Amino acid sequence: MNSKYRKLSILFALFSILSCQNDIIFQAKQPINSPYWQYQDSIGFEFPVQDTDLLYDLYLQIDHTTEYPFQNLYTYITTTYPSGKTLKQQLNIDLADKTGQWYAKCNGTTCHLKVALQQNAFFEEKGTHRIVLVQHTRQDSLSGLSQIGFELKKVGNKIATK
Repeated sequence: MNSKYRKLSILFALFSILSCQNDIIFQAKQPINSPYWQYQDSIGFEFPVQDTDLLYDLYLQIDHTTEYPFQNLYTYITTTYPSGKTLKQQLNIDLADKTGQWYAKCNGTTCHLKVALQQNAFFEEKGTHRIVLVQHTRQDSLSGLSQIGFELKKVGNKIATK
């Protein structure tokens, strides 16, 4: 391949990577600062929604060790809308299959899992939204988790229904 085509290929690849990153509206991670995530410790994220005509994908990113003691993670997730309205739901996140094989990508003893919370979601209100997670497993002090992340990604326009 000659130099001209190689440069064009590199520019196209960079453009593709950068254009994919522009779809991410919000991305943040919260560390679990002690060796245990306790019932009273919440993890929260505030994110802006400026366009109610778009569809979004919402993801959780969970970092855990291979010593995490369970197959899943039970949480309560509370969503607070700009109007003040709240919605609380229990959320069960599978981290491993029934044989104990992790769903996450693991490097040594650290595992990274990206979980779709909701796909093709839309927001009815513009403004700052907030989600808060609390762990709700069988143990007050849950070990083996190092951080929780949240990502909001735009995926397209809402289809009008009449």
